[in-house]
Amino acid sequence: MGRRATWAVAAAAAAAVVAAAAAHVAAAAEVALGSLSTIQHAVSGDVVAINARTLEVRNFAYDGLGPAAFFWAGTGTPSSDGVKVREVPGCAGAALPAGDGTTTVRLELPADMDVTKIDYLSVWCETFRVDFGNVVFGNAGDAADPTPATGYECFEDAPAAVAPVVERPAVSLGSLSTIQHDVEGEVFAINARTLEVRNFRYDGLGPAAFFWAGTGTPSSDGVKVREVPGCAGAALPAGDGTTTVRLELPADMDVTKIDYLSVWCETFRVDFGNVVFGDRHAAIDAAVGEAPATGYECFDAPAAVAPVVERAPVSLGSLSTIQHDVEGEVFAINARTLEVRNFRYDGLGPAAFFWAGTGTPSSDGVKVREVPGCAGAALPAGDGTTTVRLELPADMDVTKIDYLSVWCETFRVDFGNVVFGDRHAAIDAAVGDAPPGGYTCFEDASGGGGGGSPAATPDPLPNCVTLNARLQVRWVVNGTNVRFALIGRMTPDEWAGFGVSGADDSTRMVGSDVTIASVDDAGVPTVHDFHLSAESACNANGAGVCPDTDSLGANGTDDVSAITGGRDNDVATVRFSRPVSPTDVAPPGLDRPLPVGAGVRVAVSWALGPLDEGTRLPRFHSSLADYPSGGRDTFLELGRTPADECDSALVPTAGGAPAAEVTAWSRPAITDTTDFNVVIGPSGGPHGYAAIHAGAAAWGIAYYINDLLVPVLVVERGKTYRFNTLTGDDPRVSASYHPVYISDSANGGFFLGSPAEQAAETVFAGITRLANGTFTPEVESPICTLSITADTDPEADFPDYFKTLSNSCEASTPEPGVLSWTVAEDTPDTVYYGCTDHRNLGFRIAVFDEGAADPAVYNNLIADSPIFRVETAEEAGPACELSFGGTTRTFGACTTLSDRIELFWTLDEEAETADMALRSLSPAGYVSVGWPETATKMVPGDAVVVHAAGGTPTVAGYRLSGRNSPGVQPDADRLGLTAAQAEMADDGTLSAVFTRAYSPASGTPSLRRGPVDFIWAVGPSPSSPTSLAQHSFRTSGTVDLSLANGSASELGTSIGTFFAIHAGLMGVPWLFLIPAAILFARYFKGTSGSAWFQFHRAVNTLSVMAVVAALVMGLIRGTRTETTHFILGCIVVPLAVLQVVAGVFRPAKDATLRSAWYVAHSWAGRTAVILAWVNIFFGMRTARADAGKGWLIGVGAYLCVLTIIIVSLEVRKRKAPPREAV
Repeated sequence: MGRRATWAVAAAAAAAVVAAAAAHVAAAAEVALGSLSTIQHAVSGDVVAINARTLEVRNFAYDGLGPAAFFWAGTGTPSSDGVKVREVPGCAGAALPAGDGTTTVRLELPADMDVTKIDYLSVWCETFRVDFGNVVFGNAGDAADPTPATGYECFEDAPAAVAPVVERPAVSLGSLSTIQHDVEGEVFAINARTLEVRNFRYDGLGPAAFFWAGTGTPSSDGVKVREVPGCAGAALPAGDGTTTVRLELPADMDVTKIDYLSVWCETFRVDFGNVVFGDRHAAIDAAVGEAPATGYECFDAPAAVAPVVERAPVSLGSLSTIQHDVEGEVFAINARTLEVRNFRYDGLGPAAFFWAGTGTPSSDGVKVREVPGCAGAALPAGDGTTTVRLELPADMDVTKIDYLSVWCETFRVDFGNVVFGDRHAAIDAAVGDAPPGGYTCFEDASGGGGGGSPAATPDPLPNCVTLNARLQVRWVVNGTNVRFALIGRMTPDEWAGFGVSGADDSTRMVGSDVTIASVDDAGVPTVHDFHLSAESACNANGAGVCPDTDSLGANGTDDVSAITGGRDNDVATVRFSRPVSPTDVAPPGLDRPLPVGAGVRVAVSWALGPLDEGTRLPRFHSSLADYPSGGRDTFLELGRTPADECDSALVPTAGGAPAAEVTAWSRPAITDTTDFNVVIGPSGGPHGYAAIHAGAAAWGIAYYINDLLVPVLVVERGKTYRFNTLTGDDPRVSASYHPVYISDSANGGFFLGSPAEQAAETVFAGITRLANGTFTPEVESPICTLSITADTDPEADFPDYFKTLSNSCEASTPEPGVLSWTVAEDTPDTVYYGCTDHRNLGFRIAVFDEGAADPAVYNNLIADSPIFRVETAEEAGPACELSFGGTTRTFGACTTLSDRIELFWTLDEEAETADMALRSLSPAGYVSVGWPETATKMVPGDAVVVHAAGGTPTVAGYRLSGRNSPGVQPDADRLGLTAAQAEMADDGTLSAVFTRAYSPASGTPSLRRGPVDFIWAVGPSPSSPTSLAQHSFRTSGTVDLSLANGSASELGTSIGTFFAIHAGLMGVPWLFLIPAAILFARYFKGTSGSAWFQFHRAVNTLSVMAVVAALVMGLIRGTRTETTHFILGCIVVPLAVLQVVAGVFRPAKDATLRSAWYVAHSWAGRTAVILAWVNIFFGMRTARADAGKGWLIGVGAYLCVLTIIIVSLEVRKRKAPPREAV
């Protein structure tokens, strides 16, 4: 056939194909692939192939509730190996909406796939890898050419008419169980991450309750579930049983990944109710799609949406009545809010507060303040109808405390309590903040003269008398009352007292009826009526300086009224009224009359003094009318013709007047006796106990020992001392009961301490522990009391002051009680004598080893305030100054340590800290001072190290736990360093300043005034802070921190000197003596009889003794970091010792073993010498900071010369005729 014919046939065939295709298109031929099976979610539909890549699903039905469901295609049977099939044209493959059975969806297979390359089409849940329905058709598709994609829309663009959203049935997960707080409700899954709680009920009283989800059963391992949309997960409000709450699970969680939903209390980790559905995951399948977020609100929604039900408080019980008529019912309003209803309290306890804590009521508890924001002032009285609402501290809630108490902080006494710690599980703590109504802050409560405000128009008070330079009194008689004003130069922490004397004919403190007033820094006055029954602070029995309301159990009244006052800088003014006729006249007669008749004089008492920081009750008096100037008592004529006798008004001083220096009385320490006679006497006014034991609240009384006010006692370890006490034997009369004991407590008062405080206090004598575990004083005795007289002048020196005191036992001294104390060897350097039942009656005991009492130490313990001039650094000589950071710093004392380090210090006894500095006196890589736990021993201990590792000067605390680099490591906490800085000068010297606590950590050696053990060292620059090299110099000693210009005494030989001795004892024998002994035996034997042998034996014996001593020194104080030097030394020295032994026990000349012995002895000696020479160089490297290259070169040159000599002698020997063996 020709070419033309061929083309004709081809054209005809092509036309036939085109015609057939056109006919196929015209007929819209489709290939039916089958119907979708219904597996889950009501899936159904007919699947046809429109062409090789286009499929159409007709009459499509699907309930829309599957999470992340897609059309899916692949080979084999439906699995996660398939791929999403998207709608056309260009749809993104969004998750399927619902289909109602009339929907048509057209799908486009991926570009690299056609219907002949897939085996199935599925409605597939990608999230959970579940098949909701499929058709498997294998190779059934001969798809036709593409057909226009009409009659469908993309999922995300389809209108409701095309792909309508059907009502989505939620999947029930079950109902919440009711465990606590009336929780109930039905839980549904709206989709994989959206849950809905319907008909939710909850009383709203649980603290910090949240919806909570997790695996297993409800526990604290779960997570909060927040409401949608975007709510923050606030604590749940109440629900009334009709509430609907919709919840959104966290982004990485869905309903098949959790096993429960709970109403969970996060604060106390308690489940209030839950539904567990983890075993039903396969059946739940998780509802899918985002349902409209209606019918619910965030947790913080208004009450109309989530109504807050009335919150029922939880009863904690009733307050017991122990003292002062305390009673009341205690309720928990929420986890931190308590309410005391029907509260009753007579208001007469000193400094009583609501108090909470763990265990049973004790001083370990804390004050509980009223809300909102009240300061927690002492309680006023309650009449049985009072309601008080209390707020626990921020870090405390009702399940973390065991009791609520009405507690007297001053005397640590429980007036009444309720203990509920064993009911925590049942209480569950009420939650939510109820409105703070129906109560008042303590300080705003009426009654008791507890507050006041500046008077708008002060009433005229024409009478005025100056009591002393700091205090004036004004008054006017106003009918049945006397109106007074006290004007005093006093700080907010001081009080002024004025009233009727305890004696009609003189000024006397005991028995006085006085008004005590103070004005705080806000100008608010506090004024109360006091009765003074004893020269002591008020105790739990109401004896001493006590408010009338709590004096001697008389339940007196506070007669002060009409209180006003204010403050102008350092001058405070208080106005008040008192009745002329006494109110509390019944025994014991707390009130005294104010005679106002013309010409009638009344004796008065007055005083000024500080307030106790905690109780705000008066402490000791610093100015007192019991010490009248010139022996004159103070009398006033209240009803006189008005007269102003005040020469001038007290003029306020901006910022307050400068405080005058108060010095303590000088009393010698008691030494050289084993008998101490103890009585009770007055605390001594401004120069007495207040100044002697600065910062301790004086009782007004204190111990007198051997006629001295609280002297320092000097005792020695191993000796026995007798305390002959006349300090009281009746514990029912607290003001007259003061048994003596000895302990490590500076303030005493063992029986005032809590069990924990008692356990922490070390008692050396005076208290016995009974078989039942309780404690009792060891010695009781009658009491002898020293008292002030009209001649007593507090401004006199102590000997003159003491002469004026009267003694209650002067006529007849009773038999004393005897407390015997043998001072143990481990007794600390400073202990204290004190009263078992009261604080601040005693003072210090200085403890020394036998025969080692040091006046420089115990004389500095005599008082905290200055009693005699101690020379300052400037007065004693050159100032202790350090140039640091561009400024000059001056310290109280300084000393030089071994001409290597300069140490500076200033002690702050009150803060128990030391400001310190150190400076190297020559260039150094590091410099340090430390405090060993055992004197002279480096390990264990603590040190401050200044170094320049990396070129940056640094100062840090180090723990010394070993003698090598890993054992010397930074430890920032043990020394409690603050304000630490370091610098390096241009000349390479290092300096540092820092503040160190006296006793910063358990086991850390403490600082104190007096001799302190130190170690100090200098070394090469470290490569890093954790890799300090071996020090080139170290020594130890004591530094006397009590001296103005310090002194340091070295207790041990310095490391540099030590190494020099070690090197000499090793080097001289091995370099000179032993080689000489060997040379004599080798080359001079037979030339001078037996002289060579005597020389050989003597020199080697002495040399071995020297090297053994050197080895012992190295083992004791040498380093272990140079292991080669250490190992070689431990080989060479024993080898030398064996040589001496071998020489002593050598065989006889004619013995068979003589030749073998000779060879072994000769070569063992030579080997020892060679190893010793090698080790000498290792040793010099160990002490390289001191050896230097010169020593290395010199020793090397010497050994070279010695070797040349030995070789020469050996050559000469070999040429000489042989000698007889020896």
